[in-house]
Amino acid sequence: MGPTGAAGPTGPTGATGATGAAGAEGAMGPAGPTGPTGAAGATGPAGAEGPTGPTGAEGAQGAEGATGPTGPTGPTGATGATGATGATGAAGAEGAPGAEGPTGPTGAEGAQGVEGATGPTGPTGPTGPTGAEGAQGVEGATGPTGPTGPTGATGATGTCSCTSRGELLTNGGMENFTSTVPTGWTMNTSSLSNRVAQTGRVHSGTSAVNLLNGAVLSQDVAITGGCYYNLSFFARGEGTEVGFTAELTFTDSAGASVDGLTITVSEQNLTSDNREFGYFRGISTEAPADATSATVRFTVTSTGAQSLDLDDVSLTVA
Repeated sequence: MGPTGAAGPTGPTGATGATGAAGAEGAMGPAGPTGPTGAAGATGPAGAEGPTGPTGAEGAQGAEGATGPTGPTGPTGATGATGATGATGAAGAEGAPGAEGPTGPTGAEGAQGVEGATGPTGPTGPTGPTGAEGAQGVEGATGPTGPTGPTGATGATGTCSCTSRGELLTNGGMENFTSTVPTGWTMNTSSLSNRVAQTGRVHSGTSAVNLLNGAVLSQDVAITGGCYYNLSFFARGEGTEVGFTAELTFTDSAGASVDGLTITVSEQNLTSDNREFGYFRGISTEAPADATSATVRFTVTSTGAQSLDLDDVSLTVA
């Protein structure tokens, strides 16, 4: 075959014809049934909680702000008028006078001085001669009076060193205490004494000392030798089985003790009524001339928890 000739040019495209009417849409087919829902999967375990982070350091405290200026002081209000003075209340009734204390003993009278010797009597003058009987004789002249003898020297005035010096004991009224022991006194053991202030157990003042079985209460005082001494006190039993011994002993310059006075009251012989005290008093023997001190001592004996109330102890020169 011979060769193909060259293609001629393409002619122009003719106009597009009108689009035909769309055919009717076919009916939709029925929806297929929904498949069953699958079972829910198991919940996975919760993850471990992470550790709490460290607390951050506390921040530095901020600087305190400056104090604001003080406001001006307000004016002082006017002082109110002073109220009228109330009427003076009536004076209270005067209390009854206290009982007069006992008079202290009179000091011993000083020794009487030695009377001076009487001077010698002068000689009697001679008797005049008797006149003759009948006419009355002339009475003889009276002889001269003899000179009066010299007056003897006046004896020295007696002195007495045993004059009263008042109360010799310290705190005999048992008003002051150091712990359980009366101030100024000595106890063999503080557990055997107490201060009491109940009504009916104090003779005077506000307190007394209570002494248990075995208690020994004493006080030493300075004295003058050669004198007699008066010891007195008030005591009662806190129970019926209470007894005691009160002693006064002297100590001389060599340290030797000499008994001066002993007062003993046996159990059941001491008053135990409430508000009632027994009064005891004694005069000592004469203290040795060289005595320098004396000791007042109380020793208590009792049954069980019974005890002695002691108050107003006094020691004076008799």
